Amino acid sequence: MKKTLIVGLDGGTFRAIKKYADQGLLPTFKHILEKGSHGILKSTIPFLTVPAWPSFYTGCNPGKHGIFHFLSTHKFNIEDRKIHTFSDVNTKSLWKILSENGKRCLVWNVPMTYPAEEINGKLVGGLLSLSSRRYATPYSFEQELRKQNYVIDSMELNLRHKGGEERFDAMVSVDKARYEIWKKYYNAEKWDFSMIVFRCSDICGHDFWQEEEKVIRTYKTLDDLMAKILKQMDNETGLFVMSDHGFNTYEKTFNIMAWLYNEGYLKYAKSEINDVVSKGWRQVHEKQGNKSLLRRFFHLINFDRQKLFKNKFIDKFRNFVPRSIKNIVRENIPQSTKTIDWKNTTAYAQLGAKSTWGVNINLVGRENNGIVTKENYNKLRSEIIDKLKLVTDPNGEKIFTEVIPCEEEYHGKFIAEAPDIIFKVNGEKRLAVARFDNKLFVETTSHTNSYHDRDGIFMALGPNIKEGLEIKPISILDITPTVLNYMGLSVPEYMDGKVAREIYDASKVNLGMVQNNVRGYRY
Repeated sequence: MKKTLIVGLDGGTFRAIKKYADQGLLPTFKHILEKGSHGILKSTIPFLTVPAWPSFYTGCNPGKHGIFHFLSTHKFNIEDRKIHTFSDVNTKSLWKILSENGKRCLVWNVPMTYPAEEINGKLVGGLLSLSSRRYATPYSFEQELRKQNYVIDSMELNLRHKGGEERFDAMVSVDKARYEIWKKYYNAEKWDFSMIVFRCSDICGHDFWQEEEKVIRTYKTLDDLMAKILKQMDNETGLFVMSDHGFNTYEKTFNIMAWLYNEGYLKYAKSEINDVVSKGWRQVHEKQGNKSLLRRFFHLINFDRQKLFKNKFIDKFRNFVPRSIKNIVRENIPQSTKTIDWKNTTAYAQLGAKSTWGVNINLVGRENNGIVTKENYNKLRSEIIDKLKLVTDPNGEKIFTEVIPCEEEYHGKFIAEAPDIIFKVNGEKRLAVARFDNKLFVETTSHTNSYHDRDGIFMALGPNIKEGLEIKPISILDITPTVLNYMGLSVPEYMDGKVAREIYDASKVNLGMVQNNVRGYRY
């Protein structure tokens, strides 16, 4: 039985790692790439943090574990619009399976592990954990962390209220401190399995992607942490490095809401001042929506942040605006003064993030104010799919490589929570968005010119791992089956992922227990 250590780099990308490793700036990553196996790790659709991490640690597609987005998918009433937590994940985690097989586990800072579950070992919740509530198990362990003033996530520090350099330094310092306290517990006892996730790569991608000096500093920090982690490992431990998605630069956006409006499927209405339809997960999480006089005034004159962020003149000088002024803008200018006119809308885009990846039918009995009957559902969905397949940009290039019914991407008892139509955008530099206006094609601004992409990272190093091998892309669903097999355990039949057999020296690994079928998951 081999021991395993997984290091997660939220938003980690080979676009940075390979580039700077080749320049000699990341010696530890270069060592792992040369001495182990690596390849692209395809994320979920959507390539968002919240569905991606559960898909990793359950080995199942979102249709089985039930999480498609940060927010509930088809509901837009205030009481229904909620952020998902681990309580909503409906399939066993990797560390629960290991615990049930007698393995000792140390799990640290994995997103979507709050509230913390009891395992054979210790678990510290990651992104979206609440420090005011139970975020680690067992209870005595959590009390130890509280005495050490442990910071769960940099979101707790209100980084958005800090200036650029101060925000950057705080982001990096949180991950450095996270490593130091993890190391203390990692060395305190023997573990069969451990995992730690660092978040600075994701925050850097969102906030500093256009500043190469900060990107380099971020990945050099991670490289230094990886070097320290390697020193903690013994010769019996296999290392797996992964990310939930990658990052990329975007130049053009296609507004699916505008297309639905122009085609007559969608109508707009004036929003209420605290309407939740246009709010992203962060606004819901932070309970944004105060009723200040300024907010009421801007809402009255139909001025919102969507208009502000698209203004090229304002965007040009955005980086020079003090953070204090930006915070005033965020707190007093509505996200949008438009909402969906549900009584006259048959289809709308999947909402709640900067990008969008699907279309929902406004179905009777499922959406809060549905108008499309079950009898008309399939006809309407097929009509929209056929039209979207033909949409082209001003140069005549198709916008989508695929437009498919949700059941071709997902399967499982929670498929009803999925968007009805899934699309995949054509081209690396184009982002699909859902904005409340009528412009189909616009250039990105500093608000949208960097964002997630589907290509995450996978690296493996250790006993029986092939050296210097670059494999074909694998799915994020494949990590848990691969780890289980690496540790000598069978892979449950219900899992959609498969073992990445190609990284192993077949003469030294027990491949007899491997379930070799892909089980239908598309990636």
